[in-house]
Amino acid sequence: MTEPATQLVGVVSPGEMGAALGAALARGGAQVLVTTAGRSPRTAGLAAAAGLELVADLDEVVRRAPVLLSVVPPQHARAVADDLVGRAGRLGVRPLLADLNAVSPAEVADIAARAVAAGIDVVDGAVSGAPPVSGRPDARVLLSGPAAARVAALPWTSVVVQVVGTAVGAASAAKMCTGAVRKGVTALVINSLLTAAENGVLDEVEAELRRVLRRDPLAEAGLAASKAWRFVPEMEAVAETQRAAGLDPATYRAIADIYRRTARGSLAERRPEGVDRDALDDPGGRSARAAAVVAGLRARPRGDEGEGPR
Repeated sequence: MTEPATQLVGVVSPGEMGAALGAALARGGAQVLVTTAGRSPRTAGLAAAAGLELVADLDEVVRRAPVLLSVVPPQHARAVADDLVGRAGRLGVRPLLADLNAVSPAEVADIAARAVAAGIDVVDGAVSGAPPVSGRPDARVLLSGPAAARVAALPWTSVVVQVVGTAVGAASAAKMCTGAVRKGVTALVINSLLTAAENGVLDEVEAELRRVLRRDPLAEAGLAASKAWRFVPEMEAVAETQRAAGLDPATYRAIADIYRRTARGSLAERRPEGVDRDALDDPGGRSARAAAVVAGLRARPRGDEGEGPR
């Protein structure tokens, strides 16, 4: 029996998803390197809680890790990839770069082309579902590209890995399609709750959405609000992907606008790990909770929104 091709992995960067993926690998026996240099205390806490190995700086991650996982907000994916490729060239190493960000197939293809020109191979990747946690239903990691098998062979736990093709862009295309449905429905839930409140039927609509969706619409909206700043560029990438497929991009540009507005609400200030996902059983409690969630979804004056917790 041969050992997995790679057991030493670098994660850039250990935010909510990056730390969770790193922990999933660490539980399987991988040595996962991260740096929190220049990052917030929250990010440092996530990395420490995940049991990841903290190193001094990003140069050390790039120098030591033969596989790098890029897990960053989609609007930073290209700049981070270029930075990692530049560092690798300066340090004289050639790590495999797995871009696991929610970007369009065209963007990841461009990222890969620039990296390959510098001698760095790229795997296209995407995460479908919530960050992996031991004991929760498995998240899915979709991979594509000529070197996808190397990333698939890592010692993943709490993750279902699927290689969806040999072409860079295939995994991102799948993510754009599934993410469009997941986050598109949630955007409709947000708008429906706001509209219901304006018309005095919030309790009735909340109860019906709970029945039809078979999940808690208030928790769904609240969790999405905490990530809305990151969903804006992802929905814009969906719009671009659909435009490239010959479809009208207007629908997902509008959904990006819903999340842009939601990012200006007070719920957007909450960290994803601090959002209450539990439903309240008491009808009076649900009513008060619904009103509080809707208040937190309402946009404040422009300029008050941030870029989410780091």
